[in-house]
Amino acid sequence: MKRTKHILFCLIFALLSGQEYKETIAMTDIMSTGLSEVGTQQFFDMLESGLVNLGAFNVTTGNIRDKALKEVKFQQSGCVDQKCAAEVGAFLGANVMIIPNISFVKDQKDLTLTLKLVDVETASIKTALTKEVKVTRVKEISNYLPDYLFELFSQYINTNP
Repeated sequence: MKRTKHILFCLIFALLSGQEYKETIAMTDIMSTGLSEVGTQQFFDMLESGLVNLGAFNVTTGNIRDKALKEVKFQQSGCVDQKCAAEVGAFLGANVMIIPNISFVKDQKDLTLTLKLVDVETASIKTALTKEVKVTRVKEISNYLPDYLFELFSQYINTNP
């Protein structure tokens, strides 16, 4: 109830001030299989850019997240579950955390991507999306990512009116 009143207040304030209200989102580490460290970082960067370009959230970038967590010596490495995501999100002032999971089987050209949106206040998964595509390189996911993020955000909006 408290969160609903806060969101309602922000929406009214945004309407009166001519600005739109956006929730703040941050990302956990990426759980990946079949990707090199460089490939995982490339995917992280693509996903972060996709979130920014979507324009639906205020995005806390990975650099800001890492710097803030380092300052308080919070061990975030390996944080890929919803409870940990909620703890990190609360520390960062995020409303929503995204937990990405990517698996790539190069010889079969199979890439599976799962994105989960976690409510920081409740540590519950609000919506999730899993997609499978045929690609020869992980970079090719950038062709699909904008549509996947839009679909994920649309599901989120529909489940969080």
